[in-house]
Amino acid sequence: MYKYRPGPTFSIINFRNIIVVALNLNEIKWAEDFTEKYWLELPAQHRQWMYDFAFARISFEKGEFEKTFQYLNKINLKEFAFKFDLRTLQVKLFYETKNIEGVL
Repeated sequence: MYKYRPGPTFSIINFRNIIVVALNLNEIKWAEDFTEKYWLELPAQHRQWMYDFAFARISFEKGEFEKTFQYLNKINLKEFAFKFDLRTLQVKLFYETKNIEGVL
C-alpha cells in the first residue's frame, strides 16, 4: 500500500518520509506500528539502521531520551544515507538533555 514501485523492497526514502510525516502529525503509535510492519521490506543492507533511526525518532518524540541515545549509537554514520536527519536529531537530543558539550 505504501510502496510506489513493484517488488519485494520498500524505498528507504519513502520509508523515512512516512516516519517523519507521521511524527510531525504526532501519530507516534502509528509510526511504531508502521515501522514494525514494514522494516523487513526495506533493502537488506539498509534494514537495521533504518529501523534504529525510526525508533530513535519515535523514542525522542515520546521523551524517552535514553532509548534515543541507544538507538542512535547503533547507527554507523559512514553508512547512513540521512546524515543531516541524524545530526539534527542528535542536536535536539543534546539540547533536551542539557548536554551542550555534545552539540559542540
